[in-house]
Amino acid sequence: MSTLKKIVIPAVIVILTAAIVVLTVSVVKLSRKIDSQTAPASNTTVSTPADDATDPSADPGKVDASTEPSSGVTALKCSMSKGAMNITYGSEFSVRDAKGSDVSGKIVGDTYVVEGSKVSENAVTVTVPSGLVLTSLTLEVSGGALESSGLVCEELHTNCTAGALHFNGTVNGDCDFQQSAGKTIINLNAKESDFNYTISYSMGHINYAGHQYLGLNGSDTGDNGAAKNINANCSMGSMSIFFN
Repeated sequence: MSTLKKIVIPAVIVILTAAIVVLTVSVVKLSRKIDSQTAPASNTTVSTPADDATDPSADPGKVDASTEPSSGVTALKCSMSKGAMNITYGSEFSVRDAKGSDVSGKIVGDTYVVEGSKVSENAVTVTVPSGLVLTSLTLEVSGGALESSGLVCEELHTNCTAGALHFNGTVNGDCDFQQSAGKTIINLNAKESDFNYTISYSMGHINYAGHQYLGLNGSDTGDNGAAKNINANCSMGSMSIFFN
């Protein structure tokens, strides 16, 4: 074999081999690009705001243990031992925003009774049919905070053994306020002269329309010749009664 052939043939083989390697690399890159563009979408589901809005568990909902008609209900009794409760007018007798608690309402005779002991994630809201004048309103607190705003009733009874109780509304008849501890605040839409009063205290403090009563075992009475009466007793803590 001539010297020229010995040189040319190996050179050709090297060139062909290099070309094959380059072509193979290009094919592999092109294949990977096509695969990435046509890969199937992930099966992971992402929650959207619309999904959350229709999730029933996202709404604390309404808790109302009673299935009886409330047309004959004229009185309300609420008891609170933990957490917070707000009482106001609404479309019907109901207990709302009670998720995480055992607070519920039931009808007993002519009275809508609300009670529970487990703390709620929110302030529980109790509603009374708009425009209804309650024949009797009873508020009891043994812990937590209870507030009633804007209601009108014929008789008002409060009892605070711990925690805080606040009533702001109208009473057309007699009032009875009892407290063994804690704090009671009463704001009446009335004049001071609309009520006669009987006040007693042992170790507590009573602010009656700006008149201060405190110390050990005291009492006072006032006769304004009124048709309505207030009986207020405070053993410990503080009780304030204001007139608007």
